[in-house]
Amino acid sequence: MADTISDDITRLFKQNTRLSLSTFVLLIVTVYFYSYIYILLIPWSALLGVITCYVVFDRTPTLPNLVPFFVRARRTGVRASLEAEVSNSCPVCGDKHCFRHKQLNPKNNQPWMDITIPERVDKALATLFEYVLKDFVYELWYKELSNNEEFVTQMRVTIRHVTAVFLKRVRHVDIPSLIIDKLVKAGLSHLDVYMRARKKMKHGEDIQTATLRELGPHLHIAVRNRLTEIEYLQKLCQRLLLIVLPQKTLNSKSSRLFLREIIACNVFLPTMDVISNPDVVNLFLYLFFDPEAMVPSTEPPTKQVSILQSFCEAKAQERESALHFKAEEIMNNRDLLFPFIQFMRKEGALNILQFCLTVEDFNKRSLVPELSDKDKMRLHDEAKELFKLYFDVDAVDRIHFEDDIIREVKDIAEGDFQEVSRLRTSSALFRAYEHAFSLLENTFCPMFHHSDEFFTIHCGNRPDPIQPSYSRMPFKKPETLAAINKLGSRLRGVFKTPVESIDEIPGFPFSGYPDQDSNHLSNSEFESEDDDMDAGMCSPTHDLSAWRIDIPRVEPRTESGREVFIFHISVNRVDVSTDRDEKTEWEVGRRFHEFYVLENKLHEFHGGVDFEVTQLPPKRSFLLYAKNQEFMEKKRPLFEKYLQTLLSKPFLRGSQLLYRFLTSEEEFVSRFLPDVNLGKIVKNVSTRMVKERGQHLEPFLQSFFSSVEEPRPKPGDPLEEIDPEKIIKDMLSDPVHGNNAHQPFDRSTIEMPGQRSPGDIIELNGIFDYLLYIARVVFDISATMHHILFLLRKIFKNTLEAFLDYYLSYKMDLVASEVEMEKLIKLLTEVLFIDDDPPRTDSEKQQRKDETFKQMIDFFPDILGKILGDENYIAGFKILFDGLQCPKLNKHLAYILLDIAAQELFPELSDDKIGGVLARYEEDHY
Repeated sequence: MADTISDDITRLFKQNTRLSLSTFVLLIVTVYFYSYIYILLIPWSALLGVITCYVVFDRTPTLPNLVPFFVRARRTGVRASLEAEVSNSCPVCGDKHCFRHKQLNPKNNQPWMDITIPERVDKALATLFEYVLKDFVYELWYKELSNNEEFVTQMRVTIRHVTAVFLKRVRHVDIPSLIIDKLVKAGLSHLDVYMRARKKMKHGEDIQTATLRELGPHLHIAVRNRLTEIEYLQKLCQRLLLIVLPQKTLNSKSSRLFLREIIACNVFLPTMDVISNPDVVNLFLYLFFDPEAMVPSTEPPTKQVSILQSFCEAKAQERESALHFKAEEIMNNRDLLFPFIQFMRKEGALNILQFCLTVEDFNKRSLVPELSDKDKMRLHDEAKELFKLYFDVDAVDRIHFEDDIIREVKDIAEGDFQEVSRLRTSSALFRAYEHAFSLLENTFCPMFHHSDEFFTIHCGNRPDPIQPSYSRMPFKKPETLAAINKLGSRLRGVFKTPVESIDEIPGFPFSGYPDQDSNHLSNSEFESEDDDMDAGMCSPTHDLSAWRIDIPRVEPRTESGREVFIFHISVNRVDVSTDRDEKTEWEVGRRFHEFYVLENKLHEFHGGVDFEVTQLPPKRSFLLYAKNQEFMEKKRPLFEKYLQTLLSKPFLRGSQLLYRFLTSEEEFVSRFLPDVNLGKIVKNVSTRMVKERGQHLEPFLQSFFSSVEEPRPKPGDPLEEIDPEKIIKDMLSDPVHGNNAHQPFDRSTIEMPGQRSPGDIIELNGIFDYLLYIARVVFDISATMHHILFLLRKIFKNTLEAFLDYYLSYKMDLVASEVEMEKLIKLLTEVLFIDDDPPRTDSEKQQRKDETFKQMIDFFPDILGKILGDENYIAGFKILFDGLQCPKLNKHLAYILLDIAAQELFPELSDDKIGGVLARYEEDHY
């Protein structure tokens, strides 16, 4: 250690000739004037001080914090909190790497759990979002469609989900460190470019144009032009929505695109235009330099409530839907309870339903007039288990109850077993049950009415995914006008339309069929036809998978003087016994074109599901060989295999099409169910919905829904005509920013700041360095003052930065208080939705600009002006203030700050899986 210090001193004297000479002269003077040593101690002390400072600061650039009091606990950040959540054990199986029960964790589907805010802040937020729904949903378009609140209720839940995710992440961000280490540093980088542009700008040139030219390829891509700005915001919103939206919303591509366009074009785009407007920037500066100090509020705090819970409670419906179920009805019906349990499990809220069912069972057994000690002990054990599962702070299935409820239930659960009867008389358990039941009734039941489980109850299981298929019949000739005119006669009876077969139309195999008039049927015939239809369509005994068929022969037949060939289909039913009065064996004859009609209709009604391996031979070959017996015999096994394969398909086991094909002696024509009676359709509509999916079902359902749907509200004023071209034109231009920088976007022209020359890059770390840079570059202080500040930097840098960090944290806590947050939210609400003031004039903007600059000058103490010099003091602040009066430069800085804040709140954006494009952009800009 001594050798190292000695080497440092030797190097000091070798590098500083004046210091060496002064030391030598002082030594000679001391030898000659030894008697005056008490006077000579003064220069010797100064010399030793210089040498000591050199040795100390050569080893330590700056002294540590001299005031340890200014030290605060820092937050870990969003990424660390996310990693901590991932590392936690699964609440179900305890495995840290469990993926099976990921969706069962309530916090994955209900991020608002354990997030409480003051009641007054919650009301202010609810008011803000009510205005959002009013202006962008109700008034804009939804009131023209329906008065039903269910859709809006889903939007309320989604807003609550997004707000909870955002607030949860903000609470993990160390905001003072974000402001000092990242945001202010980015602002100084922008100032550095601005100052270099001032030096290079030509006489009479606009400073904004010169700065844009100085930025060159480093200009933010969103500021290149208006179109790239919209595209950038769309990409950013698309990735943010993948993080903040619930999974069930992400499953809908149309919902994602709709929300992306709304947020990007109607929220982010106008917001960035507003905050980069110089007049608005002056307003922010005026408020920031307000001489009135922000002091802690003396008002009593309001109680903590679950975030936006009251906002999400469904409004009372004027007319309840007959298809919906109430929570009490679901809990008392076993057939409804099981689907509801599946839904609540997916939502991660099964604990709420379990709590209600457990409390109901507990109350039934505790309401016995006289309980024995054994019964009380058993109930007391159940009460303790109830508390551990749903009330305890560390419980996995914990439900957020009020503190007084938790304390009272805890006293009873941890007390003597004789006290268990207090649960019957006290209101704690009743209030807890009412809270949980209210969540079921007002929050989860409306969500359940839009779930797959709910639609399964009414409509059956969801069909298999439909794969695109292509029929061999590419088109069918439209119905003729004559056929349309005959519609009235067909409606009076059954739909019977004898047609010519397609093999009888020479030269064109896919022509349409000419219609003929239908014969009228009597009432007895009507009933007979209805019975036949019921037997083929509604009877549960017809399981086609239990039928066995083969085609033993093909026989020629003469019809209308022509020879045609009939495929005889032999049907054997094995699903009925021989002693029953039903036919078990029969034969039905079909011509070859009827097979193709069946194939075409099955594709039409079942969407081509699983028909890839179930196909008939090409039809065009029959045009040449239709009268050839040998050719027909060769095709017989193919037709036989085709029918056998159809019977093996599970989704065709109850098909009416296939049943009719195998049972009816009538010709199987192209029209669906020609013998269906209109009255019978209504009578058997539920069975039809289960048995077949066809084109005739859709118009019936549309007519049915139209007949029972409430009338749409009549608009008070006629709708204004919307011009899409005008909307796009307004979006691509702004009165203040124009077309932004009006530069074409080319990714190859983007460069990183690191591509500049090394002399252009200044490394600044910490507030003291920021102040030193501003004093030197902006206020142009003298070299002597710069050296003094640099010396003070070595001594007080860490102390000053610790103090400012502590002070900023204190101010942020004041801003985050419920009184200030309520003011900010109400101010935002007024600015966005209530402020109806006319646009500000140029004179008013200039007046605000002058007042803001004067208030900024008066904000700082007068001694600062004396240190810097009055001229430098005014000129320096004028440079800083003028740099914020350029709207395009403000927008460039706003997007840089937006990127930093987005990365801090959503570190997943830099991951390849979510933010590949944004990560590549950051590589271009940082």
